[in-house]
Formats: sequence, C-alpha cells, structure tokens
Amino acid sequence: NSPGGLTEKLFNLDVGVEQIVKILINSFLSKILLTVIVSFLLYKTNYILTFVVLLWSVIFLSVSIALAKVNKRLAIEVSRRRTDFVSFVNDSILNIANVVLFCRQKHEKQLMQQQACKLVDADSYAQKFRIYVYLLQNILTLVLISTLIFLLFNLHKNGLVTVGDFALIIALSFNIADSMYSLAIDYVNFSNHVGAVDHALSSMRYESHVDSSNVNDFEYKEGRIEFHDVTFGYREDRLLLNKQSLVILPGQKVGLVGKSGSGKTTFANISAALFRPISGEVFIDGQNVRDISCGSLRESISFIPQEKMLFNRTVLENIRYGRINASDEEVMEAAKQACAHDF
Repeated sequence: NSPGGLTEKLFNLDVGVEQIVKILINSFLSKILLTVIVSFLLYKTNYILTFVVLLWSVIFLSVSIALAKVNKRLAIEVSRRRTDFVSFVNDSILNIANVVLFCRQKHEKQLMQQQACKLVDADSYAQKFRIYVYLLQNILTLVLISTLIFLLFNLHKNGLVTVGDFALIIALSFNIADSMYSLAIDYVNFSNHVGAVDHALSSMRYESHVDSSNVNDFEYKEGRIEFHDVTFGYREDRLLLNKQSLVILPGQKVGLVGKSGSGKTTFANISAALFRPISGEVFIDGQNVRDISCGSLRESISFIPQEKMLFNRTVLENIRYGRINASDEEVMEAAKQACAHDF
C-alpha cells in the first residue's frame, strides 16, 4: 500500500461508489419498473407470448449475471494491475535521485514497461471478454425476436391474433428486449465498478482492534513481556510467528536478529497491541493484552518506528506528539538531548 497505490485506490473508490449509485437509481430501478409495466400490457394482449418473453428474460438475465460475476473478477484484476502500475511510477518518481545516482534509468524503464504490459494484458483480456458478452446478448435478443415473429405469423395465420395485435406485441417485445439488453449492459458496468471498489476496500479490511467495553487500564509494574504460543501472519498461508514463546525480563535489553520480513517489526507491533495474534497470548506485567485498553498500554511504551513519520506541521508539534501536554521548554530539552535542537 504505497502512497501512489493508495491514492489510486481512493480515486477508484470515489468514482466507483458514485457510478454504482447512479446505475442503481437511474438504470436498474427505472428499467425494472418499465419492464413490469410493459409485461402487464403484453399479458393483456396475449398471455402465451407473455410467457415466452418472460421465460426469455429470465434466461437472458441469468446468463448475464453469471457472466457479470466473471467480469467482476476481471475488473478486480485490472484494478490491481492499474494500482501496481501507478504505485510503481510514483515510487520511481519519489526516488528519482537514487535512480540517477545508481544509473538505473534503463532498469526502471524496463520494470515500468513490464508493469504497463501486465496492465495492458489484463485490460485487453477484460475488454475482449465484454465483447463476447455483448455478442452473446445480441444473439439471445435475435433469438427472441425471431421466435416471436415465427409464433405471431402462425397465430395470425390461424386467426388468433389481429394485425393490430401483431404490431403491438412486436413493439412491446422490442421494448422488453431493449430494457433487458440495457439492463444487462448496465449490470456488466455495475460489476466493473463493484470490482474496482472491492479492490479499493481490500486495504481497509483488516481487523480493527477496538477495545471492548469491559477492558481495564494497563497498570505498569516492572515491564515483563511474555509471549505464550503466539501465532501470527498477515496471510494465512505465510506465518511469521508460529507458536512462539518468549519471556523478556524487566530491564533486559533484547535485540531481534533475522532476515527482512522474518517478523522482527511484527514482534514489536504485537507487543504494542497494534496487531492481535491469530492464537496464543501476550502478557505484559502479568496482564493479558486482550484484557487491557490499547490506549493505556501504548501510553506506557516508548516506540521508535522503523519508517520515519512526520506530520506536515512544525518541528515543535512533531516532537510534542509523543506527549501532547508537554511544555515548550520540555520539547526544547528533548530536542537538545536528541541533538535536533539546531535543525
């Protein structure tokens, strides 16, 4: 979730939700209402042909909905590829100094072309699939019209429908077919936007560790940290911690050593209750982290994050963020101790 990728997802979310609401209100509701009214008029003219048209409508919509589900998966893939491409371009631009210093312009260009090709391939495949969908829908519409004309000629030949009925039924059937066709196309577009929104919301679908109403405030005693059979992973198929147990005694200094992505930062995040373990228990000073409020626990922890995080505010406000009620003198003293007073 790079800044560029998140920006693209937020844009897709904004546009997608707006288009979904428009399609629901301006298309689905109006076309369904129109179809009901026209079907009633058609029933008053000839109930047998009404049954044929309604049966065709059910088949047409069922096929369209099934194909739209596939289209949604393709739309998610296109949205993911587009986000990856925008994220990569943004990353290259933000690190342009490193690109130039290491003479990696050609390398970045090749990687960018690879990302662009993946996006083009995914989008092309999705566009071709939609063309096949529209073609199939046109074929189904042609089948309906051909069937109706055949039945009407036979009914007219046997004197069961008049010329006026013939013309009215054809007109009403065309109206229903047009409504169903437009509805199906709108549903395909609807699934496109739903796929994009679903991908955008994927970044927000992490368990929110909100304190329950019966938790207690953390009571600091001596700083003993205990992990009991802790299992955790950002993905179910890739566990960073698998039934790990550890005890850190009060005052003990511990350094975690391991490869990138092996779970060192994750261990610290779990200790600060930023993430909940999948299984196992974490105790701090004998208190289960699940049973204490996250806010009171973090107030007792000094945490230096791996990535630099600065608000677009004054240096004074950024330093004071660790203790909001600190005076200006205390902030200046902290800056001097950190050798940052002359910045």
